[in-house]
Amino acid sequence: MFGLTVGDALGAHVEFRPNTYLVANPVKDLVGGGTWGLQRGQFTDDTSMALCLANSLIACRDFVPYDQLVRYKWWYRQGYMSSTGHCFDIGAATREAIQEFEKRQRKFAHDHDILLDQIDSLSDRDLLQAFDVHCSKEGVAGNGALMRLAPVPLFFYRHPKVAVDYSGISGQITHGDEKAYDACRYYGALIVAAVHGEDKSKLTSNTFYDEHQEWFGDKTLHPEIMTIAQGSYKKKGGYQDGIRGKGYIVNALEAALWAFWSDGDSFETGALNAVNLGDDTDTTAAIYGQLAGAYYGYNKLPKKWLESIYAKEFIQCVSSWIAFEGEQWFKNQAAPDTRELINATLCGLLILKSIISIIPSPESHLNRKRSLVDDFTLNTLVRKAITPEGRIGHCYDGWRDRVLSSQTLYFNIKKNECSYPPIKCEIKSGDKLEDRNLLRLIDFPADLRLSLLSNLVEPTGIASVVNYPFVIDEYTRIFYYSYLVRNQGLLDVNSIQPQIGTASATHVITAIDCGIDVVVLLRLPPDDAGVIDNSLREVCECMKHDTKPINNEHALNRILSTYIYSNRSDLTGQSTLLNVCQAILNIKNNPADQQPCNYILRPINSFHSDQNQQNIAFIPIEPKIATMIEDHWLRLSSVSKLWETFRKNITSDVWQTDLKKQFDEYWKQMVFSNCFFSIVKKVAVLIVLLAIIIPIYYNSTNPEHLGFRFLHSLLSIKHALVHDVDRPMLSAEYRAFESILQRRPIFQIDPDLDSFELAKKIRASFPLDTFVPRSSTCQVDKHLYEYEGHAVDAHWIHHNRTKPKLGADRIILYFHGGGYIAGDIQAYSGFECHLSRLFNATVIHLEYRLAPEHPLPAAVDDALTLYTALLLDDIPASHLVIMGDSAGGGLTLLTIQAILARQLPIPRAAITLSPWTDFSASSESHIRNRFTDLMIRAESIAWSIQHVLGPNHAQIARDDPSHSPLYGSFKGFPPLYITVGTAELLEDDSRRVTGKARTEGVDVTLEAGQNLMHVHPLFFSFFPEARDTLDNIRRWLESKFP
Repeated sequence: MFGLTVGDALGAHVEFRPNTYLVANPVKDLVGGGTWGLQRGQFTDDTSMALCLANSLIACRDFVPYDQLVRYKWWYRQGYMSSTGHCFDIGAATREAIQEFEKRQRKFAHDHDILLDQIDSLSDRDLLQAFDVHCSKEGVAGNGALMRLAPVPLFFYRHPKVAVDYSGISGQITHGDEKAYDACRYYGALIVAAVHGEDKSKLTSNTFYDEHQEWFGDKTLHPEIMTIAQGSYKKKGGYQDGIRGKGYIVNALEAALWAFWSDGDSFETGALNAVNLGDDTDTTAAIYGQLAGAYYGYNKLPKKWLESIYAKEFIQCVSSWIAFEGEQWFKNQAAPDTRELINATLCGLLILKSIISIIPSPESHLNRKRSLVDDFTLNTLVRKAITPEGRIGHCYDGWRDRVLSSQTLYFNIKKNECSYPPIKCEIKSGDKLEDRNLLRLIDFPADLRLSLLSNLVEPTGIASVVNYPFVIDEYTRIFYYSYLVRNQGLLDVNSIQPQIGTASATHVITAIDCGIDVVVLLRLPPDDAGVIDNSLREVCECMKHDTKPINNEHALNRILSTYIYSNRSDLTGQSTLLNVCQAILNIKNNPADQQPCNYILRPINSFHSDQNQQNIAFIPIEPKIATMIEDHWLRLSSVSKLWETFRKNITSDVWQTDLKKQFDEYWKQMVFSNCFFSIVKKVAVLIVLLAIIIPIYYNSTNPEHLGFRFLHSLLSIKHALVHDVDRPMLSAEYRAFESILQRRPIFQIDPDLDSFELAKKIRASFPLDTFVPRSSTCQVDKHLYEYEGHAVDAHWIHHNRTKPKLGADRIILYFHGGGYIAGDIQAYSGFECHLSRLFNATVIHLEYRLAPEHPLPAAVDDALTLYTALLLDDIPASHLVIMGDSAGGGLTLLTIQAILARQLPIPRAAITLSPWTDFSASSESHIRNRFTDLMIRAESIAWSIQHVLGPNHAQIARDDPSHSPLYGSFKGFPPLYITVGTAELLEDDSRRVTGKARTEGVDVTLEAGQNLMHVHPLFFSFFPEARDTLDNIRRWLESKFP
């Protein structure tokens, strides 16, 4: 895996460069920048798809092509397993295959009455067999089939024939040519042989195929692949002798083998030689790296490169899981007849024939008993051990989540001597919504979380974390430590009884993860959070390596409160985080002292074919529905906790004096009154309390905003149940927000109205502060800046009521949107305050002059005045980031072009959200997306352009770079991040800027949100797509401020 990743990262910055360029500028080391603007060690599509394939093998514990395609789709659509958080590099053949797969999924869901948002989780054997996973056209022979191959032979190498066949199938589901199939089979065989320890002379032997023919079965290789197998790549002249690193799979295979054959027993030499062939540099090196990595091993890869690899620890974890699950597969399953995987039709199409190696025979109970030993690890559930009395063989009631120890099957116990997965230790901050659900954070399944929240199951052990009495917020830190050792049950076939007497049993405990599960919730003071966070990270790093943490008393003693929840009572009895860590180390030194953390459950009907299927069937709640119910439940729980905190807060003078009697009376009425009138009173009190608590919870007293949030919640439930067939990737929350926008008519331009009056009406109706109100904790300070006799107003914004730091090392200079006609601090301070918190930065909002009173270039002049004044105030340009949305995004680009023209120091980076870059409106998206853009209309753009350019607009060219930055120069620009939605009119404005800037050498990252609206990140509080985009920007920005 690491050989593949290193080769990919090594060639990424010169991808598509011809050989002539690399002869003049040979690659000598691992660097960043270049084609994709990646950081040193970041990888491209080769590694991303290999990780998708690896995760599929791990998750399915077998070879399931359907699941592999699902994960490729996630990567393509959502950036799953990408080093940048989005898919930025994809081959045409792969993209077409994934799009074809999506079409087949939609049709299959319709034909088989499957909910579209469940189609990715398809697991029924008959349905999987019916789905045609061969999504490529015939004749498609790109190198994308080969670049991701390594996980398959690494997983199945213990059974070479299976590994070779699966290698071919893994490539042909997206690349339909026979050459692609056979190239993958041949290269998979080489990797298997390398893992088995065969020396290099055998791997590069012209007779390798003949000597391993039994691995290939009765299927010979395509003539072009056979020519390579017989040594056509052994050309000392390399490129001069015809070796090419092209996208054609035959060229790619030949180039990778040439690099391996000629590398002088040095991975570094071979990888550099592969890259310096030119053209598809990263893929050639990635293919080379798969075989060379398997042959040389991890310890012989260049350490200077390994240390720079992005997500190195994660890839190590994935590699370990491949090794472990591959071994389990080999031990626990009979060898599948891989010939059944091929449906030999006249067209030679591949269709998945069998997913499970052995299907138990319904006719023979004896046969079923035998198959259990072979098919033991499938169809399992994992449940947190909220009670410790469970043992391997005990029955389990999945509906009530309880152990039934009175009925037992008998197993031999196999104890592992090592922890898997490796130690998990992490610190999370409560400022992120996704980290506030503690049960979800520590891997409780959705239906068990619901049972605990609703008290259907009593929360004990680590599950009692639901009783944490405070609301989790930005000053909460969550320390989670997990160390697991699995004890696996080996079934004694003779112990199977014809029937189990416990009617409520749905599962049997077949394995137990023993070890340590502990969550520590810490409350931090607002003024010292940063110092304490550094100490907490140090504690976490020590625990990952089983070393005693250093006691930084100055920082850790300032923690306000500590709450501990664990599966072990000896941990919950500790008083501080450091005491918990010491206790963990003591427990690990005593291996005999183990307590259950997870129960691994297998359906009871797997053991008893004659058991009443209807009575014991367990059907979990559909995860998406369960999650939505849970989110609303948690919201109500948070309101209740807010009220309890307020009611018990002895520091509140108002509570203790003026309102004490009234609130005590209301509380007594709610708790003790049973008559009708008391119920009415309780409802009235509840309304009063909600009127107090809800604004506090939402950080807003704006009734319109609160109404929107409530309406949005209702519509989200509706859209979760009504699926969008054409846009399955969109969340229910996003579609609910669309519905709200559709209920708010877009402002109509009245051509008969005076332009100044119309501008005032537009400003008055600009609704952003309704959607994103300012937080009560936000600090806003107004400043006046002056340069060369010109003055501008600006507002310094910080998220936690502390005075904004003029000397901060990260300052966001924000230019608001609004078509250069609307927008101000009132509208944008809520969003800018959120950016301050998310980016850990001070934000400066510029109140630039607006049209039509002040046509362009007035806004550019104001921006330059502020920027220059900040430099004169001794704020280094390296501390500044310029950011803007829509018109403000265009102003961002215009300002940097003006900065470069005046030879001023450039900012550290620039970020634009759906920038308006072309007043000529000449892009195709102005036509393509005219019916899908909910935010702006073509006629509104035309009207705005006239008034932004001023009275003489008819004489001004629309493509003048003074107002259309697309037509200006980008040479010398700082790193640039651009986001845009593919449903908006301005989509192509961003794509054209990205293309032009890259050709001029700019480090550009483009994130195109599939089917998303104009400036969608502004609405982060409503839908996850917006939050994901802002998180991607945050990670990118952090990479620019190391």
